[in-house]
Amino acid sequence: IRHAPAPVIHHHALHELFWCESGRCMQLTATRQVENAAGELFFFPAGQDHNSNGMPGRVCQALVVNFDVALVGGDDDDDAALRIVLAHLRRRALDGDNRVPLSGAGARAVARGLADLVRECRERRPGWRAAIKLRMQEVLLAILRDERVLPALADEFRPSPAPERLDEVLRYIENRYGDPITVARMAALSGLGRSQFHVLFRRATGRTLIDHIAEVRVRAAERLLTATRLPIIEIGSATGFPSLSRFYHVFRARRGCTPAAVRRGRAASP
Repeated sequence: IRHAPAPVIHHHALHELFWCESGRCMQLTATRQVENAAGELFFFPAGQDHNSNGMPGRVCQALVVNFDVALVGGDDDDDAALRIVLAHLRRRALDGDNRVPLSGAGARAVARGLADLVRECRERRPGWRAAIKLRMQEVLLAILRDERVLPALADEFRPSPAPERLDEVLRYIENRYGDPITVARMAALSGLGRSQFHVLFRRATGRTLIDHIAEVRVRAAERLLTATRLPIIEIGSATGFPSLSRFYHVFRARRGCTPAAVRRGRAASP
C-alpha cells in the first residue's frame, strides 16, 4: 500500500480483516484516523466507511481478507462462539476502535492462520475452498481465545444461567409438543438471543432444539401407539408432525422401525 494524497473512503457488504505485515499505514474511518503498525490487525464490519492509506515515502505490505458472515452461519456451538466474537469486534469498531486487541501469542497465531489461508488460495489443491473456510475460522478462533479478547466475553460463555433460563423452554416443549414450535419462539421465551440460546440449549441438554423436540414427540407417539387405539394418522397430528410421511420418517430415523410396527408389536403381546 502506497500513500494516496486524497484517499477515498468506501464501504462494502463484507467484513474485512486488515493485517499489516511490514511497514506502517493509516486506517481511516468516518470519525477517526489511526496508525497501523506491522503485526497489528484491524477489523472493519460490513457497511462501515473506511480506507487504508500508505504513509508518505513508505510502503506498507498488508493482507486484506473480505468475508461474509455466512462463514459462521451454522447452528452448532462453535459457529455460535465465532459469531459472538464477530459481534464483539463489530461493537468495538462502531464505537470507534477498529484495532483488534491481540497479545503477542495471539498475533503470531493470527499470522500463521493468514499465511495458511494465502497458501491455500495460491495452491488451490482439491478441497481448497473448504480449506479456506477452515483457515478463516481458525483465525477467528485465535482472536476469540486471545487473553486480551476472551475476558471481555466471559458473560457470553458463562453456563450458570442455562438451567434457570431453559427450564421454562423444556416445560413448554413437554406440554405443547403437539403445537408448532419455532427457534425464535423458544429463544424469546428464554430471554436469550438466538445464538446464545443455541449454545446454552445444546450445552444443557446435549442436543439441538430441533433434535430435542423430535425426541419428545416420538416418545409421546410411542405412548399413544401402545396405550390407545387412535388411528396412526391422528397420533402423528396430535404429536406435532405436519404430515403422515414426516411422522414415519422421523419415527423410523429415531427408533429404527415404523409407527405401524410398534402398534403391531403391541397387538402381538400377550
